Amino acid sequence: MTPTLVYLATDRHIRHVTDPVDRAGLERWIIEFVAENPRFTVDQAVVVARQLAERWGFDVVADERRREELVQPVLYTEAEWLARGRVPDPGARPVRMLGSRRERFGCFLSGDVSPAPGAEESTRWPVVDALERSRHLRRRAHHLAPEYREFAEVLTDYELALLRHVWVIGAVVEWDDDPDYDTVGWIRNGPRDRRRLPRPDLTGDEALFRLLINPWPGEENVMVVILGLLAQILALTVLGRWRGAPVTGEDGEDGVTHPGELETGLIAHLVARRLGLDESVRDRGVRGYLHGEVPGPAPEGVRWNLVFETAEVLEDVLRGNSVFTWRAAGD
Repeated sequence: MTPTLVYLATDRHIRHVTDPVDRAGLERWIIEFVAENPRFTVDQAVVVARQLAERWGFDVVADERRREELVQPVLYTEAEWLARGRVPDPGARPVRMLGSRRERFGCFLSGDVSPAPGAEESTRWPVVDALERSRHLRRRAHHLAPEYREFAEVLTDYELALLRHVWVIGAVVEWDDDPDYDTVGWIRNGPRDRRRLPRPDLTGDEALFRLLINPWPGEENVMVVILGLLAQILALTVLGRWRGAPVTGEDGEDGVTHPGELETGLIAHLVARRLGLDESVRDRGVRGYLHGEVPGPAPEGVRWNLVFETAEVLEDVLRGNSVFTWRAAGD
């Protein structure tokens, strides 16, 4: 099953939950699990989260008091457990996973294994710091890519390193020299010439997308703004992939609804957490949805397949995964 089909099945799975309390709990559980487990790819995390919710029950995974202990389970294959002196219990149900080549395999939770007879049990389970793991960049930026030192006062070195990869989608980030004081950031579309592929040394005049940031952002976190703008671009890219043609019209034209604020906010939220960005890098609208006084399910218009697939693409771009190509960005 491809990631696109995984996300479509997840969207349908969420919509089939009719009780609003259960649905709200399931939505937040999947979001939390995906955000807290950068050790898995996004599609792997979604698949595991759904299985654990079915196994433990909606009321359990929706309980914020228990979520912290449940959200990072110890999961190993049978061979990996055996190397640690343990074997799956008789009748233990594996958690089904998809490998990088889409092969299927099973993993077992720590509560479903016991010491192997005659084996020397090892309790030295590898503990990998989640933050350090999440901050792994798959490759260094091209030496010609901009360093974005003009943003050094508002972004960390790590955030600057992430931005050095956005040229692969034909984007550059700049301070807006003529800002609208009611707008923290916006996208100016550039020329769409297929004969000129994006280059790491793209200038603003050549870029497919110029992300213009207000030099006076007020209380807004600049990285949140940039992630939100990138989420808009890549969500439209994903929508174009689904329909087999780039999305070039206005919202609602050609039967395509552009991503909404909560959708792009959730995409940015997931990617920020999976990349280990500072706690302040959180969209306020998303915080209201996740931690409101009366938590309810997301509006029906939220397309969970769009949220998760775009989060996967955006994370790959920022980590330097060159699988993403300019033609996938559409024009």
